[in-house]
Amino acid sequence: MELSGCAPPIALASFACTRSQDLKRPHFCRFAGAKIVFSSIWPNFLIVFRPTNSIFYGFSLLLHTKMTNSICKTKGIVLSTVPYNDRARFVHIYTEQLGKVSCKITLSRLHRNGGQRPFYAPLSMLELVLEGRAGQDLWQIKEASLLCSPYTVSMLDPGKTAQCLYMAELLDRTIREVEANPRLWRFVSQSIELLQLTQQGSANFHLLFTTRLCYLIGFHVDNSAWHEGMLFDISEGIYTAGPIYHPYYLTADSACWLHQLLDTRFSDLGSLHLNRQQRNVLLDMMLTFLRIHLPEVGTLRSVEVLKELFD
Repeated sequence: MELSGCAPPIALASFACTRSQDLKRPHFCRFAGAKIVFSSIWPNFLIVFRPTNSIFYGFSLLLHTKMTNSICKTKGIVLSTVPYNDRARFVHIYTEQLGKVSCKITLSRLHRNGGQRPFYAPLSMLELVLEGRAGQDLWQIKEASLLCSPYTVSMLDPGKTAQCLYMAELLDRTIREVEANPRLWRFVSQSIELLQLTQQGSANFHLLFTTRLCYLIGFHVDNSAWHEGMLFDISEGIYTAGPIYHPYYLTADSACWLHQLLDTRFSDLGSLHLNRQQRNVLLDMMLTFLRIHLPEVGTLRSVEVLKELFD
């Protein structure tokens, strides 16, 4: 067999089988008139020397190793869909087993799934079979079935539709984990179910959701430190008697609203009485707090619509 610019994979495999892992110095053998060097220093690399033309050739023994894909069956929550071209979309999904992943889907798959908006609508929960490689961000959807979609319920309630869009956009901006987080997954999945079931106090649902999400991603406010008349320092995330020498703070009245919100459970939302102006003040405060600590949150497009809803 003649060696030229590169060696056939079969030849490389035959070279590899002669290698000894415990050699302390290079191991030499001859093949088709060429000298083959296996080095323990570079265990996955070989050097071929042809005496006839004094040329060295280097080959990686890993070049022809077949990269096997892994299959993962998991539940996932759709966060956003981004156009790629006329025929495909990227879908960002928060999964139970893999954390946040990106998947490329074609429009033909959308049509096979009914082309229906609820399937890949924000906060839709899917049963997925994903295929991909460890260390890669892009996964392929092999199978997908719809478990539930808040869109089917909220389509009759503009307020809940706006809350779905806001919650999905906020999750998409704040979640960066590419590994399982059971506690965060439980919170997000249960929040979707609660949003559909909540009737009394549902206008404040997105506010309480935001405070709980802040806590789970590492931003905790000591609500027990509040006393009447105290201000809230947004940049520091603390209640204080003041004075505060920067514009990022809540007045004493607004700090009292925040204290009431943080002291409320989802089951008690009906007892939290806030008007639209108060809700908007608290929402702006929480998003400012997040942007200070997570600049990638940026400006959420869904917020302006949300502010116009609920009396």
